[in-house]
Amino acid sequence: MTEWIASIISIPVIGFLMTKFLFNQLERKNNKIYLYSFLTILFTWILILYAKAIAVGIISSIEKTEFRLVDSLIGFTIYQLWIYLGLGIIHGIIGAIFLRIDLKNNLIKRKTNVAQQYV
Repeated sequence: MTEWIASIISIPVIGFLMTKFLFNQLERKNNKIYLYSFLTILFTWILILYAKAIAVGIISSIEKTEFRLVDSLIGFTIYQLWIYLGLGIIHGIIGAIFLRIDLKNNLIKRKTNVAQQYV
């Protein structure tokens, strides 16, 4: 149950942070949109895994009254990181195509709106 709650809470938070990172990178360089989209999706999966590991480690530390955070991080890394990496790579390859298309359309619209303001 703790893992589900941690996932539900961490997805919007991580999504917001990764979106800010993605837009900052795209404002600097517009030529690597697919790469940044792929990395954003992949790192979102990995950050969700570690958010779950930290939440489970904290709850386990409270329940057993001994420090279990490091054990939780190690366990999640050994047993679940490869699953999240695999899902993140698959989701990143497929999802980055659509994210790139959407970002290009939004960047073009934003640039034309800014250009029209100065005309």
